[in-house]
Amino acid sequence: MATLQPISPRSYHLENIPVDQLRMGEFYFNSRLRQVLDKEVFDYHVFSFAYRTDRELDIIRNSRYEIDRLEKLLHTAHIPFDLAISRDSDHRIVAGRFRFKLKFRGGVRFQADPEVGKVAVLFRNIDRLDAFELEFEPEELTEPLLDRLVGFILGENESHALGGRVRFRKVSGTPRAEVPIAPPQDVHQEPGGVPAPDSAPADEV
Repeated sequence: MATLQPISPRSYHLENIPVDQLRMGEFYFNSRLRQVLDKEVFDYHVFSFAYRTDRELDIIRNSRYEIDRLEKLLHTAHIPFDLAISRDSDHRIVAGRFRFKLKFRGGVRFQADPEVGKVAVLFRNIDRLDAFELEFEPEELTEPLLDRLVGFILGENESHALGGRVRFRKVSGTPRAEVPIAPPQDVHQEPGGVPAPDSAPADEV
């Protein structure tokens, strides 16, 4: 899969901007065990990947509200960006210019929650530019469910096929959210050590 770098069948929307034909690459897996009494039990498993195209976007927003909204969306989707702010003679914000490459990470994290005896599964940027969490009983994580999970990541089915109980409130602001789904540092090269090609000219929106 890392060699093929498949094109995701999913289509996203960044506000009103369609985002599709995203190539999947930079696959990353990490897991950790921890000692409980005389046993080693799983703490978490992480699988993530990068979506990318050669597009670069240049977006201008003309109100503080629109600037804040887009900034929050990009932070939520973990999309790095540059923001140039324009002010009037009274130093009030009148416009914001965002410039960024269409590259961001998607991923899944399984993490045990010993307090409630369940497994929390975090999905980030899988079927939308957002994050949500499902909670499962350990015995629910069967092979058929894991097959559906793979299909969900690849765009072959939707989240309702997974079951589980949604826990949106646990996505951020908790110790669990501190376990990253991304590698320790970003990968800036294509497989084989060849530098990534220069991006296409920016699309102005």
